[in-house]
Amino acid sequence: MVVFVLEKVPRSSRGYLSRWCLEIRTGTFVGTLSRRVREALWEDLCSSLKTGSAIQIYTANNEQGFKIEMWGYPSRRVREMDGLQLIEVYKLPDSHKKKVKRLKHNDKQS
Repeated sequence: MVVFVLEKVPRSSRGYLSRWCLEIRTGTFVGTLSRRVREALWEDLCSSLKTGSAIQIYTANNEQGFKIEMWGYPSRRVREMDGLQLIEVYKLPDSHKKKVKRLKHNDKQS
């Protein structure tokens, strides 16, 4: 199973994902995809997004049973601690938002 959550993205990106997944709420998609299809969708999605952010959560063989990947300018980020992925919520002042490094789909946060 895979879940995609899109924030502040063009309507066309949501339309693209709706071909493969069910949009259960605006910007939230759920589906059962093979690894190959999931990775291809993620690559296409990340390369097409100019604004907003995307989160991918998928089944994995680890302690939690899932893995989280983020791309863009998310309002939260993943922190790994002792092999567990935890969510960190942070808010930056407007003056610092331009200096924030854009997360890429292959960046590892620690």
